[in-house]
Amino acid sequence: MKDRFLKHWKPILIVSIVLVGIIPLLIHIAFVFIAPCGFFAARWDAGNVLEFYGALIGAGGTIVLGYVAYWQTKRANEQADKANQISESLIALEQSKLIPRFYLQWSGSGGSQGIKFLLKNYSDYVALDIELDALEISSSDTKLKPIIAQFTTSRFTGCMRGGEEVEIEFNGTNAVTAFNNCDTFSLKISYSDLLDARRTTLITGKQKAQYKYSYTYKTEEVPAHE
Repeated sequence: MKDRFLKHWKPILIVSIVLVGIIPLLIHIAFVFIAPCGFFAARWDAGNVLEFYGALIGAGGTIVLGYVAYWQTKRANEQADKANQISESLIALEQSKLIPRFYLQWSGSGGSQGIKFLLKNYSDYVALDIELDALEISSSDTKLKPIIAQFTTSRFTGCMRGGEEVEIEFNGTNAVTAFNNCDTFSLKISYSDLLDARRTTLITGKQKAQYKYSYTYKTEEVPAHE
């Protein structure tokens, strides 16, 4: 507000001089001269006109002050909203550091129907109540149905500390053959973090060359059910 005043101080000064000085002076001068005809003869004196003009100036000042108050309130609310957004972003950033992060790597075959992976929690925080969905193996040939391999690692405790890794295995009919010739595969991992939020990480793998795979990871919070 101060910057705007300093930028436009000349027009403000000119308008103030006209309203406060020149117009009242013209009213005074107008009542010095005698009206040329009865039509222009005033029914009130200069004091009445100046009083009326003063009331108009006062009303105008009230309107201007009201607008300034409205503008300042709006500006304060906008700044408060920005501050809240920054605060929420910082809180979300701090909370995101508590979310476990997983890394998946193919580690070989277990017989004719088993597929093994190395699953690692590469964050510093524990993942609780881990549930692994079935491994879905898809081919680029749309005529072939996806192969589903079920999670079969009995020694998996469902809890992984930060930095811990464990070998997991999936078994299914023709799973190994399908995996060796697959285009993509996907695995969904559900777990709880230290904030007691339920989350899912969808890991998608794509075969780049034989026994070489690239992985993408997408983590989302599971909406709470009332």
